[in-house]
This record gives sequence, C-alpha cells and structure tokens, in this order.
Amino acid sequence: MNYNNIYKLICQRGKEPRELNYVENHHIIPKCLGGNNEYDNMCILTAKEHYLAHYILTKIYPKNTKLMYAFGMMKNSNKYQIRMFSAKQYENMKKSYSNAMKLDNPMYDEQTKLKAIETRTKRYESGELVIRKLSDKERKDNSERWKGDNNPTRKNPENHNFKNNSYVEGKLCFNDGIKNKYFYPDEIIPTGYVKGMAPYKRITKGQQSHHG
Repeated sequence: MNYNNIYKLICQRGKEPRELNYVENHHIIPKCLGGNNEYDNMCILTAKEHYLAHYILTKIYPKNTKLMYAFGMMKNSNKYQIRMFSAKQYENMKKSYSNAMKLDNPMYDEQTKLKAIETRTKRYESGELVIRKLSDKERKDNSERWKGDNNPTRKNPENHNFKNNSYVEGKLCFNDGIKNKYFYPDEIIPTGYVKGMAPYKRITKGQQSHHG
C-alpha cells in the first residue's frame, strides 16, 4: 500500500472548496518535520479524514515518536473538537500514545517538567484548580485500608509497580552515586552499588528541595 499517495490525496481534498458541517485544521507537513502555520501548509479535513491523515503519517514515519504521540492524542475531545470513534480506532490511538510514551516520554525532560509545574502552579494560584481536601472520615478509611497486610506493597511486593526502585518493607537502599535502588537482603547487588541513599533533588510546586 502506497501510504504517501493516499496521504497526498487526503490533503489535496482538504484544499478543495467543500460544504461541510464540521471540519478540523491539519498541517500537511507536520511541525515536527519542519512544517509551519502558513496557509500553503494547511488544509481543512473532516474528522474522519483527519484521523486517517494522522494514522497514515505513523505508517510513513513509523519511528517518529512525535507523530505517534499526535495520533494518540486524537482520542481527546474539547469544546472545539467533538470526536467519536469506533472501538478499533480508539484502540489504535491508545496503542500509538502508549508506544510514544515508552520510546520518548516528554516528562523525562527537565524543561518539560518545570514548564508543567509552572503551568499547574499558575492554575492553582488563579483558582482554576482547587486542592481537594479529604474529610476526616475519608482519611480514616484510607488509613485503615492501607494498614498492615492490607497494604499492597507488603501483601504482594513482587507485583508492586516500583518493585525495583522504590521502598518496599524488607528492602535496603543502595546507590551508584546517582541512582537509588532498593533490594532484598538476599538479592545480588549490581556492581558499582553501595549501601545507602545518594542525595537527590525534588521539585514540588516550583520549589526545589534536597534529600539524602
């Protein structure tokens, strides 16, 4: 299947005058490939055409994580874009988003983290976001639910999401000078790791703190 030709046909159709009830703007050359917002690089597509255009781009450039991410984000709707999908289409978008995050998660970038923290802080300060405070009963119920053997990190440590790099009762902390990892006493400690915690930084609401 010639995906390049199919993509060109979709974009050409988007340049033709048509009477449509609902449309979405599309960058013919994606920004991540050097495209811009100029008129010549824009076309008007139906929601279905827009979905197909982004899907085909992931086929033309299968290793481009930004295009995978863009296609995966098409599952989202907002007040300007109301989208409905079949189960198969939704699955394709979720898979694309998941693969993009595995290969190149933007939240691993320090500048992206700081920008996200700054944006969230402003939203809290403006009142757009409000911290939800738990009632005394909710706090008590949560505490009871996590006590003793009910705590999943104690009940099934082998299934815990952070088994290899976070605290689970019975594990000891080791570091290689940069990273901290936790191991059970009977586990083989990787070469270069010594017992104890290496200092690390944490940023909370824009404030940096030092630990270890």
